[in-house]
Amino acid sequence: MIFTHPLFKLHFSIFLFGFTGVLGKLINLSEGYLVWYRMGLTTLGYLIWLAYQKKLYFLSYRAIVRLTIGGLILVFHWLTFYACIKYSTVSVALVCFSTGPLFTAVLEPLLVTGKKISRLEILLSLLITLGAYLIYSFQAFYTLGITLGLISALFNALYGIYNKSLLQNYEESTINFYEIGCGFAVLTLLLPLYTLYLHPSALSLFPSFSDGIYLLILSWLCTNFAYNLSMSALKQISPFHMMIALNLESIYGIVWAFYFFGEHKEINVGFIIGTLILFSSVFMLPLLKKLPLFRA
Repeated sequence: MIFTHPLFKLHFSIFLFGFTGVLGKLINLSEGYLVWYRMGLTTLGYLIWLAYQKKLYFLSYRAIVRLTIGGLILVFHWLTFYACIKYSTVSVALVCFSTGPLFTAVLEPLLVTGKKISRLEILLSLLITLGAYLIYSFQAFYTLGITLGLISALFNALYGIYNKSLLQNYEESTINFYEIGCGFAVLTLLLPLYTLYLHPSALSLFPSFSDGIYLLILSWLCTNFAYNLSMSALKQISPFHMMIALNLESIYGIVWAFYFFGEHKEINVGFIIGTLILFSSVFMLPLLKKLPLFRA
């Protein structure tokens, strides 16, 4: 059935991920508290789901340490992603996010497989980077936001690479529950320092009613459900393939940012060309693999 096919799971999860940037902009909390609430609600969602499915397993100390590392990588990815949105725009954050395949193409052979870096993966990654450069090369005043966005893309690439090995031993729901839960616990311990040194003038520590609704959508639909789908798909596809497909998240998110926040007013020829490059990269991977130049 199409609903159980890994590519359907991957692309439906990416469609849901496309709303995360917009929701992050709509929620009137600093990035630290936004991520803290998201991780807490997501952990609760997984706890309820796993208990209902009778799949709530206790893991060994060693396993929890491994999953905590994954959770910390996710914490840094989300913190820098939402900080990028707060200091620039949703579109900037999502364009920077699209450079993830470049980090994956370089880091996966170095850290995991030990294989020679693929010429095809480097080519597509450079095309993606070119697309991102064309889109926002004229917006130097977003330097801080762009820097945070690139750091976020790096952590996202590390997260995909790291979880690929974990999927050999644990179910995706278990991985997500422990990673996000452990990340939430560590972030809870660090939150007082974050408030004191980075955001002493935070607008609010508690969400408004509308923020609460947005946080529930972000946590339970765009995280619990979407992450389970993407992790299930990752069992049968490569991390690089996933990172390439995740460029569609940028397209979806940018369209929503245009609609909700009027970011289309910043559009120019470079944006159009860059977006087309990003979008086409999703479909170029299977076609270019057939060329003799990239078979080695």
